[in-house]
Amino acid sequence: MFAKEFAGISASTIVDEIGRKGYFKHTAALDQAAVDAMVGEFGPNRVAVNHHGISTVCFGRTWYLNQVLAQSKLAFDLITSDKVLDIGEGVLGKEFRLTTKRYYTTREGARMAWHRDNKDDPERTAPLNGLIFIFYLTDVTEGQFQFIEGSHVFDAGTDKANFSDDYIAEKFSDKIITYTAPRGAFIVYDIRTIHRAKPFSGIDYERSSLFFGMMSEPTLSEPVLINTSFFDGLDDRRKYYLGFGKREIAPAFPTTGVRTMDDQATGKVLREIADYGQSIGIDLSSAKGGFRIEDNEFVAESDAALIAGPRPLQKNSGGRISSLFRRKHS
Repeated sequence: MFAKEFAGISASTIVDEIGRKGYFKHTAALDQAAVDAMVGEFGPNRVAVNHHGISTVCFGRTWYLNQVLAQSKLAFDLITSDKVLDIGEGVLGKEFRLTTKRYYTTREGARMAWHRDNKDDPERTAPLNGLIFIFYLTDVTEGQFQFIEGSHVFDAGTDKANFSDDYIAEKFSDKIITYTAPRGAFIVYDIRTIHRAKPFSGIDYERSSLFFGMMSEPTLSEPVLINTSFFDGLDDRRKYYLGFGKREIAPAFPTTGVRTMDDQATGKVLREIADYGQSIGIDLSSAKGGFRIEDNEFVAESDAALIAGPRPLQKNSGGRISSLFRRKHS
């Protein structure tokens, strides 16, 4: 799974660099066969309707698969590997919990504020210790991970967890690192590090990554579902890390529902429902039915596009249908 050069780097070397710089990165951590296999195990990005199984969810311009440990054996093997756990132990001590995990695909138009992850409140930092791991599963040339080198050891003059673009440009423009890298690349960083995904729009591009985090605080963890066929036994370190017999208080990220889907995802779900309706003699495609579908997509700005009243465009998709979507479905 790990590429030969990365496998030869000791956990202590990585831990030392995290302490000094707030991060460690490597452009060839996973071999290409492992990347291909993992993406295949995650499966396509789609909202499953009335489906028994694990599926992705849509939140604005990003797809998320939260329960990766139930879906991909390779993701399970990676997240519970000795190398990952040794890095965690070197930074956090003997006891730490897997707090968050997800496979995600970001499309054009997504936007993320500069922020820190050491928080148990959306707006304020807290005295928490932890690490975030990101493995690139596509070549990342847009939407790259950006961070402020060394920001894990200074307070930025505030205990705020979120920062404006103007503030970062004024205070730290000379310390911004943009991590453009090929598929298989890796970065691990201290959760106190100020970071974001660089915004991008207007181009036909998607980036996908495996993301997971760990903290020494044992309760700030999301629920974990595990496919038991992925292992035949767990030692005490992994049982604690995965939360066996422990409680958690964090919800699965992100919190989603019908209204968090962007217009393309909504259109595909409506098409699926409409096709089934037609198969049982219910015509949902006419204007009298309350909405219409053209070219397999929901016409979100049509006067006929009514579902129990007008549906506003999604705030989490930039308050608009993306320019790319308009061009493809003019």
